[in-house]
Amino acid sequence: MVCRRPSSADRNPHRSGETWTLVTVAKILENPRYTGRQVWNRVADDREHPHPTSGRPAQRANDRVDWVISADIAHAALVGEADFLLVQARRAARPTADGSVRRYHLSGLLVCGVCGRRLESHWGHGRAGYRCRHGYTSARSRPADAPRNAYLREDHLVDVVVEQLVGEGHHVGVEPARVAAHLRDHRLTVTCDAHGVGLRPVPAV
Repeated sequence: MVCRRPSSADRNPHRSGETWTLVTVAKILENPRYTGRQVWNRVADDREHPHPTSGRPAQRANDRVDWVISADIAHAALVGEADFLLVQARRAARPTADGSVRRYHLSGLLVCGVCGRRLESHWGHGRAGYRCRHGYTSARSRPADAPRNAYLREDHLVDVVVEQLVGEGHHVGVEPARVAAHLRDHRLTVTCDAHGVGLRPVPAV
Protein backbone atom coordinates (compact mmCIF):
# COMPACT_ATOMS: atom_id res chain seq x y z
CA MET A 1 0.00 0.00 0.00
CA VAL A 2 1.30 3.47 -0.89
CA CYS A 3 0.54 6.16 1.70
CA ARG A 4 0.30 9.50 -0.04
CA ARG A 5 0.22 12.81 1.75
CA PRO A 6 -3.23 14.11 2.77
CA SER A 7 -5.06 15.94 0.04
CA SER A 8 -4.95 19.74 0.18
CA ALA A 9 -8.70 19.61 -0.48
CA ASP A 10 -9.29 17.75 2.76
CA ARG A 11 -10.45 20.34 5.29
CA ASN A 12 -10.53 18.11 8.34
CA PRO A 13 -9.06 20.09 11.26
CA HIS A 14 -6.50 17.41 12.16
CA ARG A 15 -4.83 17.58 8.75
CA SER A 16 -2.59 20.32 7.39
CA GLY A 17 -3.29 19.35 3.77
CA GLU A 18 0.42 19.08 3.01
CA THR A 19 2.10 16.63 5.38
CA TRP A 20 1.32 13.78 7.73
CA THR A 21 1.43 14.91 11.36
CA LEU A 22 1.30 12.99 14.65
CA VAL A 23 -2.26 14.21 15.21
CA THR A 24 -3.24 13.08 11.70
CA VAL A 25 -2.03 9.54 12.34
CA ALA A 26 -3.64 9.45 15.80
CA LYS A 27 -7.02 10.48 14.39
CA ILE A 28 -6.82 7.87 11.64
CA LEU A 29 -5.99 5.12 14.14
CA GLU A 30 -8.96 6.13 16.32
CA ASN A 31 -11.50 6.32 13.50
CA PRO A 32 -13.39 3.08 12.75
CA ARG A 33 -14.00 4.26 9.18
CA TYR A 34 -10.37 3.49 8.35
CA THR A 35 -10.94 -0.17 9.25
CA GLY A 36 -13.22 -0.40 6.20
CA ARG A 37 -16.56 0.31 7.88
CA GLN A 38 -19.07 3.04 7.21
CA VAL A 39 -19.65 5.54 10.02
CA TRP A 40 -22.71 7.77 10.30
CA ASN A 41 -23.92 10.45 12.73
CA ARG A 42 -20.43 11.77 13.48
CA VAL A 43 -21.65 15.37 13.17
CA ALA A 44 -24.99 17.14 13.61
CA ASP A 45 -26.39 20.50 12.54
CA ASP A 46 -26.25 23.13 15.28
CA ARG A 47 -29.19 25.34 14.27
CA GLU A 48 -28.82 27.57 17.32
CA HIS A 49 -25.42 28.78 16.08
CA PRO A 50 -25.62 29.44 12.32
CA HIS A 51 -22.55 30.29 10.29
CA PRO A 52 -22.00 34.08 10.51
CA THR A 53 -21.53 34.47 6.75
CA SER A 54 -23.74 31.89 5.05
CA GLY A 55 -26.43 31.71 7.73
CA ARG A 56 -26.46 27.92 7.43
CA PRO A 57 -26.48 25.78 10.57
CA ALA A 58 -23.01 25.15 11.96
CA GLN A 59 -21.91 21.58 12.53
CA ARG A 60 -20.89 20.09 15.85
CA ALA A 61 -19.23 16.77 16.56
CA ASN A 62 -21.38 14.10 18.19
CA ASP A 63 -20.09 11.97 21.06
CA ARG A 64 -18.48 8.72 19.94
CA VAL A 65 -21.20 6.69 21.64
CA ASP A 66 -23.72 8.27 19.23
CA TRP A 67 -21.85 7.21 16.09
CA VAL A 68 -23.50 4.53 13.97
CA ILE A 69 -20.91 2.05 12.62
CA SER A 70 -21.68 -0.56 9.99
CA ALA A 71 -21.26 -4.18 11.00
CA ASP A 72 -19.93 -5.16 7.56
CA ILE A 73 -16.80 -4.03 5.70
CA ALA A 74 -17.82 -1.44 3.09
CA HIS A 75 -14.49 -0.45 1.49
CA ALA A 76 -10.78 -1.21 1.56
CA ALA A 77 -9.21 -0.78 5.00
CA LEU A 78 -6.27 1.51 5.76
CA VAL A 79 -5.94 0.37 9.40
CA GLY A 80 -5.78 -3.30 10.36
CA GLU A 81 -8.31 -4.65 12.85
CA ALA A 82 -5.60 -5.67 15.33
CA ASP A 83 -4.00 -2.18 15.27
CA PHE A 84 -7.39 -0.56 15.78
CA LEU A 85 -8.04 -2.75 18.83
CA LEU A 86 -4.70 -1.78 20.37
CA VAL A 87 -5.49 1.92 19.95
CA GLN A 88 -8.89 1.46 21.60
CA ALA A 89 -7.17 -0.18 24.56
CA ARG A 90 -4.87 2.83 24.97
CA ARG A 91 -7.78 5.27 24.70
CA ALA A 92 -9.77 3.33 27.30
CA ALA A 93 -7.17 4.12 29.99
CA ARG A 94 -7.21 7.90 29.52
CA PRO A 95 -8.02 10.00 32.62
CA THR A 96 -11.39 11.73 32.93
CA ALA A 97 -11.88 15.47 33.47
CA ASP A 98 -11.56 15.07 37.26
CA GLY A 99 -8.25 13.21 36.89
CA SER A 100 -9.57 9.75 37.73
CA VAL A 101 -9.01 6.86 35.33
CA ARG A 102 -11.88 4.68 34.22
CA ARG A 103 -10.38 1.53 32.77
CA TYR A 104 -12.27 -0.50 30.21
CA HIS A 105 -10.02 -3.52 29.83
CA LEU A 106 -12.15 -5.21 27.17
CA SER A 107 -12.60 -2.09 25.03
CA GLY A 108 -12.67 -2.96 21.33
CA LEU A 109 -12.72 -6.71 22.01
CA LEU A 110 -16.49 -7.24 22.29
CA VAL A 111 -18.81 -7.79 19.32
CA CYS A 112 -22.60 -7.87 19.50
CA GLY A 113 -23.95 -11.24 18.44
CA VAL A 114 -27.22 -9.62 17.33
CA CYS A 115 -26.06 -6.87 14.97
CA GLY A 116 -22.31 -7.47 14.60
CA ARG A 117 -21.26 -4.05 15.94
CA ARG A 118 -18.62 -3.51 18.57
CA LEU A 119 -19.94 -2.86 22.06
CA GLU A 120 -19.43 0.66 23.42
CA SER A 121 -17.60 1.26 26.69
CA HIS A 122 -20.03 2.60 29.27
CA TRP A 123 -19.46 3.59 32.90
CA GLY A 124 -22.37 3.03 35.24
CA HIS A 125 -22.89 2.56 38.99
CA GLY A 126 -19.18 3.07 39.59
CA ARG A 127 -17.96 0.25 37.38
CA ALA A 128 -16.99 -0.53 33.81
CA GLY A 129 -19.52 -2.01 31.46
CA TYR A 130 -20.32 -2.30 27.77
CA ARG A 131 -23.47 -1.74 25.75
CA CYS A 132 -24.85 -2.05 22.25
CA ARG A 133 -27.75 0.01 20.92
CA HIS A 134 -27.68 -1.83 17.58
CA GLY A 135 -27.06 1.37 15.61
CA TYR A 136 -30.06 3.26 17.02
CA THR A 137 -29.51 6.70 18.58
CA SER A 138 -31.55 9.82 19.25
CA ALA A 139 -30.95 10.71 15.59
CA ARG A 140 -32.26 7.37 14.29
CA SER A 141 -35.66 6.22 15.49
CA ARG A 142 -35.98 2.68 16.80
CA PRO A 143 -38.62 0.37 15.25
CA ALA A 144 -41.06 -1.21 17.66
CA ASP A 145 -39.72 -4.69 16.89
CA ALA A 146 -36.02 -3.74 17.24
CA PRO A 147 -33.96 -5.78 19.72
CA ARG A 148 -33.46 -4.30 23.17
CA ASN A 149 -30.21 -2.58 24.05
CA ALA A 150 -27.59 -4.94 25.45
CA TYR A 151 -25.68 -4.05 28.60
CA LEU A 152 -22.95 -6.20 30.17
CA ARG A 153 -20.82 -5.61 33.25
CA GLU A 154 -17.08 -6.02 32.71
CA ASP A 155 -16.52 -8.09 35.87
CA HIS A 156 -19.20 -10.58 34.83
CA LEU A 157 -17.83 -10.74 31.30
CA VAL A 158 -14.28 -11.43 32.49
CA ASP A 159 -15.45 -14.42 34.52
CA VAL A 160 -17.29 -15.93 31.55
CA VAL A 161 -14.45 -15.21 29.10
CA VAL A 162 -11.91 -16.87 31.40
CA GLU A 163 -14.15 -19.94 31.58
CA GLN A 164 -14.36 -19.99 27.77
CA LEU A 165 -10.59 -19.63 27.37
CA VAL A 166 -9.81 -22.36 29.87
CA GLY A 167 -12.34 -24.62 28.18
CA GLU A 168 -10.49 -24.17 24.89
CA GLY A 169 -7.13 -25.02 26.43
CA HIS A 170 -5.79 -21.51 27.08
CA HIS A 171 -3.78 -20.76 30.20
CA VAL A 172 -4.77 -17.32 31.48
CA GLY A 173 -5.15 -15.54 34.81
CA VAL A 174 -8.35 -14.00 36.09
CA GLU A 175 -7.21 -10.37 36.25
CA PRO A 176 -9.08 -8.23 33.65
CA ALA A 177 -5.87 -6.71 32.26
CA ARG A 178 -4.29 -10.15 31.73
CA VAL A 179 -7.44 -11.51 30.13
CA ALA A 180 -7.58 -8.57 27.70
CA ALA A 181 -3.88 -8.91 26.89
CA HIS A 182 -4.33 -12.64 26.26
CA LEU A 183 -7.19 -11.98 23.84
CA ARG A 184 -5.15 -9.41 21.92
CA ASP A 185 -2.01 -11.57 21.87
CA HIS A 186 -4.03 -14.45 20.41
CA ARG A 187 -6.00 -12.14 18.07
CA LEU A 188 -9.37 -13.06 19.55
CA THR A 189 -12.57 -11.08 19.99
CA VAL A 190 -15.61 -11.98 22.08
CA THR A 191 -19.12 -12.29 20.62
CA CYS A 192 -21.88 -11.48 23.11
CA ASP A 193 -25.61 -12.19 22.87
CA ALA A 194 -28.50 -13.46 24.96
CA HIS A 195 -27.14 -17.01 24.75
CA GLY A 196 -23.74 -16.15 26.22
CA VAL A 197 -20.31 -15.37 24.82
CA GLY A 198 -18.10 -17.01 22.21
CA LEU A 199 -14.55 -16.51 21.01
CA ARG A 200 -13.65 -15.78 17.40
CA PRO A 201 -10.42 -14.80 15.60
CA VAL A 202 -9.82 -11.22 14.53
CA PRO A 203 -10.48 -11.11 10.76
CA ALA A 204 -7.47 -10.49 8.53
CA VAL A 205 -7.37 -7.30 6.49
